[in-house]
Amino acid sequence: MQQQTKQTDSFSRAMEWLPLLPLILSSLVMWRFHHPLGVSADGHTYLQIARNIQMGIGLGWQALWATPLPPIIIAGVDSVLGIHDLLRTTGLIAPVMGVLLTASVYFLADGLLGRRIALTAALVTAVTPHFLWITFSTEPEIYYTVFLVTALGLLCRAVVRNSPLYACGAGCAFCCAYMSRSEGFLIMVLTAMALLISQGRQVFRTFMPRIIATTIMVFFLAASPYLLFLKHNYGTFVISPKATYVLIWMKSRVYHDNDKGEQGNDDLWGLTHEGKLKWQVPSGIGDLAAYLLVDPAKSARVYCHNLAMELPGRIPNNSGALHFPNVFPVYLSLLAFISLFVPWGDASAKKKITVTAPFLILLILPVFTEGWWKYLVPYAPLLVILASAGMVFAVDALDRKLFRGDRRIGTFVIVLCTLSIMTYYLDRYGDGLIAKLIVPKSGTTGKPAVPEDASRNIRLNYAEDARKSGQWAAAHYGAGKNYMVPWNKMIYYLDGFWTALPVATPQETYAYAIRNHVDLLVFEVREPEIPDMELISAAPGFSLDYIYHSDSSPYRVAFYRPITHLTY
Repeated sequence: MQQQTKQTDSFSRAMEWLPLLPLILSSLVMWRFHHPLGVSADGHTYLQIARNIQMGIGLGWQALWATPLPPIIIAGVDSVLGIHDLLRTTGLIAPVMGVLLTASVYFLADGLLGRRIALTAALVTAVTPHFLWITFSTEPEIYYTVFLVTALGLLCRAVVRNSPLYACGAGCAFCCAYMSRSEGFLIMVLTAMALLISQGRQVFRTFMPRIIATTIMVFFLAASPYLLFLKHNYGTFVISPKATYVLIWMKSRVYHDNDKGEQGNDDLWGLTHEGKLKWQVPSGIGDLAAYLLVDPAKSARVYCHNLAMELPGRIPNNSGALHFPNVFPVYLSLLAFISLFVPWGDASAKKKITVTAPFLILLILPVFTEGWWKYLVPYAPLLVILASAGMVFAVDALDRKLFRGDRRIGTFVIVLCTLSIMTYYLDRYGDGLIAKLIVPKSGTTGKPAVPEDASRNIRLNYAEDARKSGQWAAAHYGAGKNYMVPWNKMIYYLDGFWTALPVATPQETYAYAIRNHVDLLVFEVREPEIPDMELISAAPGFSLDYIYHSDSSPYRVAFYRPITHLTY
């Protein structure tokens, strides 16, 4: 009897170490897929904020457009470790954030449903291709996802245990999520409202209002420095700094009022009478409602189409994830649906609301964009948790019916199903993930290019040309120069300050450059038919300083200095 007790104690102690299993797996996966990062389409904006911090000017105007917490983390780690290479530092932080995502999923699932389901969800999270894709990126999705899942885990414990301490933690974590992506604030509000409504008419006789109030109060207290920064620059209280940008962007790209696109859109990058970029004029819900009510039938038609593109199995895998599984796959969605009809133990309703309320954002996003995996992937960990619960509940039900509740058989089936999903992801999508993540040095492979490969090679060639031209300018002109350049990847390699090139008349552009103390105006030229001689007079108010020529393509970059004594 004593020997059996010792064996039981040894088994219990061994089980306590099981949570390390998904963390070890995640670490191995991060090691397997780790690679040097490239600058993504929006990533240079976040890296520029980090550079602004290191150069002593604070967040800069870019933080009125992009959220500042990921750059703050990157700048801080880079300075502490003495790396002095923001892109390399981002690549070092990436695997840490990937492992933290696995940990945060375990933390939330354990609070909701216990260790078995938490282990299952964390193991699947560690190998899900979309999560690996956002991990190895210079954009903020991985930060937002980690902080959001952590916030929900803390909020779950706060509402289940009536714990103000966990509520304070949830408020801080929601603040971190908000400062990683602005919709973090919206998720907090939606979840808080759902929890309060669930209490019915007795809501004010429960502890729920106190927990929610504590969470929101701590959120605003933690976010106050950034909110004051926004108020100082916008002149009014602002929660979503990119509201005007999104409103103008969606008019063109989602509702197709025009085909101005993004970079050359004068509604975005034009100048106001006060000399600000037009997207820097604050907008609110009233502006959005006024626009949607101009043509209600069109707004409803676009909304329904975009909503349909968010259904499981239909979400487009664009932006480099063409060959990945759907971010909300049907097989996980069905399992998740099953889980909602099974009791979750104590405080079951509160737990279910905490993990499902964030999906209410899927009813708001269609106003602004059609289904796009990058907007939806932060909520996929919640689907993984629900699907893991559905699988375990289904196996337990079969176990009770067929094998009289033999836990060993049920545990074996759960392990087998989990391993099957993990193997399916890694075997089917692992090679494609490596091909997408690792950017070759050259755009040529020696094989005949199919159209998709040819398009990718063009992008790679341009990225390489932009990198070389930016590095040349940084070496030639020195670090810390203020460049006026359109939004592109070269900005990171210039190693200086960035002033946006407005879509404006030559006189307005010159005045904007002088007002912002621009050192060099930068033009990219990709058309081989434009001779160098035409570039001499291409920028009125500026004198041509140098033309950089690519050694492998017609790509050129013209650098101009503003004529400081000129008056218009």
